[in-house]
Amino acid sequence: MERQYLATILHPFLCAFARHALLPFLVLLLFFPLTGCAPMLAVPIAPAFAPRSLVETRTSLAHSDSSAPSIPQIVTSGVMVSSHDMTIGNSPQHLSLLDVDLTNPNVRLGVVQAHQRLFSSGETLSSMGQRTNAVAGINGDFFEIYGSGAPLGMLQVQGKIMQSPSSFAVLGITSSGRLTIGPEAFSAKVSTLHGSYTLHSINRYGDVNGDHLVLFTPALGASILLNGASIAILKPVHGSTHVFTVLCIQENRNSLPILSGASALIGSGAAARWLSHLQIGETLNISEHLAPDSNLVKAIGGGPQLIKNGAIYHDPFVPAPSEATQENPLTALGISRDGLHALLVVCNGHQADASLSKGLTYAQMAHYLLTHGAYQAMLFDSGGSSELVARLPGKPGLSVINSPSDGYERPVANGLFIYSTEKVPGPATAVVVNNNQALTLLPGTNIRLSAYALDALHNPASDPLQFSVIPGSLATIERGMLRVKARSGHGLLQARAGHASTTIQLNVVEHLAALRITPSMPDLMSGQRIQFQLTGLADNNAVVPIPGDMGRWHIIPARLGTMQANGLFTASSSVVGTGSLSASVYGLQVSASIAVGDLAGTVSSMTDLDQWGVSDHYLNVYPRNVPIPGPHVVSTGSMVLNSQVKRAPEDAGTMDLWYHFRPDQHVSHLDPYPDDPNRFQIPLRCGQQAPAAVGFWIKAATAQNKYRGGPFDPGVLNLSIGFYEADNTPISFHLGILTSSDWIFIPARLPQGLDYPLRVNYISIVVINPPKSETGHLYLSTLQALYAPRPLHCAQPAFLSGTEST
Repeated sequence: MERQYLATILHPFLCAFARHALLPFLVLLLFFPLTGCAPMLAVPIAPAFAPRSLVETRTSLAHSDSSAPSIPQIVTSGVMVSSHDMTIGNSPQHLSLLDVDLTNPNVRLGVVQAHQRLFSSGETLSSMGQRTNAVAGINGDFFEIYGSGAPLGMLQVQGKIMQSPSSFAVLGITSSGRLTIGPEAFSAKVSTLHGSYTLHSINRYGDVNGDHLVLFTPALGASILLNGASIAILKPVHGSTHVFTVLCIQENRNSLPILSGASALIGSGAAARWLSHLQIGETLNISEHLAPDSNLVKAIGGGPQLIKNGAIYHDPFVPAPSEATQENPLTALGISRDGLHALLVVCNGHQADASLSKGLTYAQMAHYLLTHGAYQAMLFDSGGSSELVARLPGKPGLSVINSPSDGYERPVANGLFIYSTEKVPGPATAVVVNNNQALTLLPGTNIRLSAYALDALHNPASDPLQFSVIPGSLATIERGMLRVKARSGHGLLQARAGHASTTIQLNVVEHLAALRITPSMPDLMSGQRIQFQLTGLADNNAVVPIPGDMGRWHIIPARLGTMQANGLFTASSSVVGTGSLSASVYGLQVSASIAVGDLAGTVSSMTDLDQWGVSDHYLNVYPRNVPIPGPHVVSTGSMVLNSQVKRAPEDAGTMDLWYHFRPDQHVSHLDPYPDDPNRFQIPLRCGQQAPAAVGFWIKAATAQNKYRGGPFDPGVLNLSIGFYEADNTPISFHLGILTSSDWIFIPARLPQGLDYPLRVNYISIVVINPPKSETGHLYLSTLQALYAPRPLHCAQPAFLSGTEST
């Protein structure tokens, strides 16, 4: 989870930045390189970590009511992926796991930084893994999201320290491949023929103060603001990372441009005076030392450390101490005593029904890892950042194995990845078709075969697949597509790759015993699309895959939406109501209940400003530290009731927010908040149905075309909203980017598993890195909760408006 104090961008994006920002106001993203010295512009592991599978190690958790591991799948030789469903107390949990045997010569670990630089807008885990040919991985360190994007802790890649350690825990990888967990202390010295000076840190822009001397390298990836510091530009000697030649020295500088092909020593105070004695062309040496692990070649930060020397450990250095007792999505790693076996774990969170997951506390994750043999363990970034990817058998690339709580992959700072050492694919030793299960089809079916070949290391094999059907009158296979020709019959489907082969039974049936449709009860927003899938059961209970275009689709009433022949449904953009969607195949019919559109419940008209204040501080915390009653003027803007601007003629007016964001502020926000969150609540409809979304009406005084772009782009106005759950957990949601001078309703879909009633905490307008002063008016009106229009056995709550139009 992410709780920060500098930026109020909704969950899922606001996370590690504001919560852990160091001195983000120093960062200035100037996109020109410095190439010389021109004038500068401003599978749970068993105890003892024996290489046993999850199925063999069903150790029960403390407070666990049930435990149901899945059967592991081999990702590559030495790496298995699996899942683990359990209940802790009354909370369902779903964990995704990677069991890694580092004694296997096929396995190596690697650290990947987003876009190969510290300051960036982040990169998804699957993107980092795909571009480096990883077979699996998890997200890494906490980071300054919506700021510099830099990780908070140590980062070392291929023996080069990209960022020196902080006080938080570090996962280290030694030259022999052994893993270590714990804090690392950094010490370094810059030496010349005339003397030396202590190097305080590497690529830590917050350390440029006092008498500190800091080294910056091209890995930083951005420029930074300075305050009259001295700079020595260094050129590496023959590509060395430790021996440099001084290119030039500049004093009283206010910025450091992007470095390209050169590094820079920056100092103030005594460090600046020492730099002034350097001579152009002089050679200097930088010696670095880490303790207690001086032989690390790769390292990635995180924290806190959960287990130390086989016992629960209460780490005094915690990146997000307020989240320790909250149930959140978590990413963690445990290692064996010898550091040669690892368990990588991601727990889903913020999800409701028993097949999904609520999330774990730090203590619960520590107990889970301890009971599964971890001798050392630590956490990584959590919340919407928590993710595990792996290459599943037969898949060409990485798949997201867990369910990220944002609903999609969040760009993160870095990741820990697993690689196969195999240089080129080997000959096939195994072939798999349809998971080696019998295949039962209807006449006329055209489907793409699921088939793949593996080599001895369980990597994709080099040999191409070839198929045949016996008898040939039953079906044909062309370019992986199987086409059924016969009306009925039984035969064999053979697949061969090199010297490996497999055979499965192929059945063609004319009759179905049952027909199924998924999803069976979707709630759809106006204009939303959804793909329906059909599956049949034969008389022998064999599953029969049915292409969507084999069904005859029918919608009642037809005005609810449109259906394509392949089962793709598009909900009406104007109709609100419920109905059914049916499909017929070979005399059988199956139906799905559908709800289209929303019933709107007004939470606040946004016009009674006596009950609202405005803040320029981060508010996604509990309890809030705000004045009550709240002010209507702060450093970033003000709030008034504008009776001249109305969304509807009967309105009393709108909440008029005047914002003024200055370019010298790294992240600026203007946050209206209710004095009493209990006054504006979002309940369950009839005590049963959670809202599908929440949002409000908004317009800008003038067109915002200049703000077109993504949330990370400079000058973009982002909108977010924050709530308190019933247990006082603060949550936030990203509503979108403001682009229109017309009234628009901006909704955010709510995830399952929230604890109702929700109470409104704040609304936020946030801008990141404005290139110049940004000033304007935004008009807000009518905060609403949206519910699916399904009939419930209770009186409609008074605050709901709208009726079914069908």
